[in-house]
Amino acid sequence: MARVPEEKLSDFGEWRFYAKGEWSKNADDATALCAGVANEYSVSWQPALKQYVAVYTENGLSRNIRLKTASAPAGPWSQSVVIYQCPETNKNTFCYAAKAHPTLAQSPDELVVTYVANTMNFRQVLDDARLYWPQFLRVRLR
Repeated sequence: MARVPEEKLSDFGEWRFYAKGEWSKNADDATALCAGVANEYSVSWQPALKQYVAVYTENGLSRNIRLKTASAPAGPWSQSVVIYQCPETNKNTFCYAAKAHPTLAQSPDELVVTYVANTMNFRQVLDDARLYWPQFLRVRLR
């Protein structure tokens, strides 16, 4: 996680990186906010829960899309729950890049999530390009 004053966004020297509960000038000091989260994920405020939610693909490549909650962007984060299992996943096809898109939600208790499926078999994508299209989900939160 990083922070910078909005008016200094283009000045990388002003950026600070979250490192084991502290803020550091050195990007190399940055630490993970929680375990098992992919490199590509989202953290956003969820009005219905009055919490931040992290949405990600389990361990980066998995059929499981998971969600964690926290009262602050840096955590501490809850145990994760599986909110969806990608039906495309098999021995050749994998899913990744799950994230939430709060601006697409139609109500405060909804979360719109996207993910991508792909395959190790390039011929399969050439034969049916729909495989590599982003998939959209609507998830109701309680």
